[in-house]
Formats: sequence, C-alpha cells, structure tokens
Amino acid sequence: MAKVRGKYNCFNIVLLSVCLLFVTGCNGGADISPVHGAATDALTNNLMNDGFIVSYGDKTFFRFRSGDLAVYNIDEQGQIAKVLDDIQASQLLVNDQWVYIIDHAHYPDSSFGIYRFEPDNMLIQVVHQDKRQQKFAVYCDAHWIYYCVNKIVTCHTDEPPLGEEPRTYDYYTLYKMNHAGDDIQQVLDYTHYLNKPYISDGWIYYAYDPPEWAIEQENLVDRESGLYKIRLDGTGKTKLLDEIPFSPIVKQGNWLIYSLDGIYLLDIDGSERVKLCDDHAARLNTKDDWIYYTCFDDNISLYRIDCDGNNRQKMSVQERVQDVAISGDWVYFHVDQGSTWPLYRIKTDGTVEERIELGRGVVPVEASQIQR
Repeated sequence: MAKVRGKYNCFNIVLLSVCLLFVTGCNGGADISPVHGAATDALTNNLMNDGFIVSYGDKTFFRFRSGDLAVYNIDEQGQIAKVLDDIQASQLLVNDQWVYIIDHAHYPDSSFGIYRFEPDNMLIQVVHQDKRQQKFAVYCDAHWIYYCVNKIVTCHTDEPPLGEEPRTYDYYTLYKMNHAGDDIQQVLDYTHYLNKPYISDGWIYYAYDPPEWAIEQENLVDRESGLYKIRLDGTGKTKLLDEIPFSPIVKQGNWLIYSLDGIYLLDIDGSERVKLCDDHAARLNTKDDWIYYTCFDDNISLYRIDCDGNNRQKMSVQERVQDVAISGDWVYFHVDQGSTWPLYRIKTDGTVEERIELGRGVVPVEASQIQR
C-alpha cells in the first residue's frame, strides 16, 4: 500500500478556486473558494447524497426529507431557525453569491422550479420553471447550473408479449443553465439513470448502460457500457471502467470513490484501482482521511473506513440510513422509518449523536454500545 499512500498525500494540496462554497472532503485536495473557504468537491459529494444540506460560510442550510420541506438554518450551537417557509425544497446548492433551491412539491405534475436567495436578505427570486419530469442538480459554478432531466424511451423494435407492457429505458440528459435561467444547453444524453454525472475540475464523470434495443432504435453511436470521463467542452472522452458503479461516485483529490462488490478508489485517469473493503454501500461521502457510507450488509447502517481501507467502524445504531451529507464536523443523515424520515447528525469521530426535530431543535441521542 506504499504506492497508494503516496497518492493519498496529494489530497493535502489545497487548490484555489472561485467556484463553490461548501465544507468537507476526504483529504482536503479539492478546489477551494477563497471567499468562504469551502471545497468544490465536497459540495458535489453532498449533491450526490440528495442535496438536502449546504454550507455557506458559517451558515448551514438544510431541509427535512419528509413533513415540513421549508428551508432551515442550524448554527454552531445547534440552534435551528426556519429561513424560508414558502418554498418546498427538494435540493439545495450554492455558488459564491446565491443559495439555489429546487422545488418539486409545488408542482404536482412532477415538473419543477428553481429559485435562489442571497443568504443575507432571503429575498426569493424565480430562476427557471420546467414541465419535464424530475430534476437533479449535479454542479454549480460561477456561470452555470448543471442538472439532469429524467427521460424514458419506449421500445418499438419488437412487440411485447400479450398482456405485457413494452420495454422501457430510463436515462438522464445533462443540461447546463446560466444563473439567470435564460440560456439552457444540452451537455450529455443517455447517461445512466442511477448514476448522476459528477463534475469536477473541468471534467464530467458519467456512466452509460443502454440496452441493445435502445442502441439500435435510437441509433446511438459509441455508447458502450461503462464509466467514462469527458471534458466540459466535449473533448478527451476516456473510458475508466467496464463496470457500472452501484452507488453514485464521489470524488476526493485524484480519486473517485464508489461501491460495487465493495468500496473502491479509482484514480481519475483510470490507471489504478484499490479495493478498500467488501461492504456494499448505497451512499458515500468523505471528510479528511475517512470515507462515510451506508452499509447494506448491516441493515443499511452508517459506517466509516479510512482511506487506506483500515479502521472500519460502525458509527450509529440507526438503521435504514439514507443520504450522507457532511457539514463542518458533523455527518447528517436521514433514517427511513416508512412514513417518516427523521434527520440525525453525528460527529465525524462518532462521539456525539443528535436528532434534529421540529419544535424541539437538537435532541441528544443516548450513547450507543457500539465498540469503536
């Protein structure tokens, strides 16, 4: 592992950037905004985890996954305040001036709206509304918001068996839109519907996996299954993996992190792959020298493992954990309890766990008997 450890050390190089504002990242090697001191890749990692929390300087904005979907703020003392109550937020993201909100709940036909506000005055502005199905923000820089629209192709190359519906292929189309919402451009099409494209340092990391009938019917060219990267200008397309990651990827420095038959690190040029453990993870995130993830092999509980693949630790006794977002020294996550999705947070070292409740604020969770 000496060679791998040498590459991990490059995580500690801090690169200056003028893009995004967010706090976290595995070894601190992502682009850093000089305004708020927040890592670009850390923001994107949180967006890959449902985008329910975002940091702007010393402010942390969040929304609950069920119930009241207003926008809230939590301060360093754990005090919670409702910031906006006329927007039903499904995602939050930031650049160096605005906090953006994606709202589905006000649109019962599954269309969506994008809004923005400046954290210092909370004046809501409408940026864009769209009637297409579903929307996921995947990146935001000084000029563009990158987002996915879910599309479906129905198979017309053969007739379905009697009584059955035609086959369909779900996929994402990646678009970019300027912050005023008046310039929209298509970037990528037919990308994998479970793996949102990941944008970092001028590159898009994305997966293709169209079925043969869709390739034939849609006359797709050069759509071989696998994980790829391509520059934002459309050049430099490179295949990194033949496999399709099970989880959305996250990025730390020169490594992509993903789950397949275990948790892997993949060098961004595809030259080296390291398996850290055998855990099957649906969600991943990074902070300092640690990877935080949900473990399917233990009732979807929250775990962490260091970037050498050592010190695997169970973090919380909560099960069916969804979304793993990091802000400062806290890991935030929802818990799937069927009709409700309570929100928790735990210190990155596992020492303190709290539940965040409307009307009660931060409620300490009794210390578990987990052996670390």
